[in-house]
Amino acid sequence: ENFTFYEWQLRAFNHIKDSSAVLSAPTGSGKTLVAYLWAGILNPDGTINNDFEAERIIFTAPIKALSNERYLDLRRMGLDDGIETGDFK
Repeated sequence: ENFTFYEWQLRAFNHIKDSSAVLSAPTGSGKTLVAYLWAGILNPDGTINNDFEAERIIFTAPIKALSNERYLDLRRMGLDDGIETGDFK
């Protein structure tokens, strides 16, 4: 699966790639893809990074539906992920 980035997502990634940051953008604009780039899950060309080696990354979300969506996204990418929402752990 290849992902297509908006130009702003790649610019944002290039600004934060070597540091910790908070990314603020409108709901539904694609912040998650920037986070996946930053974490090394995705490559800048939109492909999944098969050499992904991070020991642990924690993503947080304000609502269960979004947490479930991210969980399923990462599963589809073939990653060993987990979720804790109060319903599942």
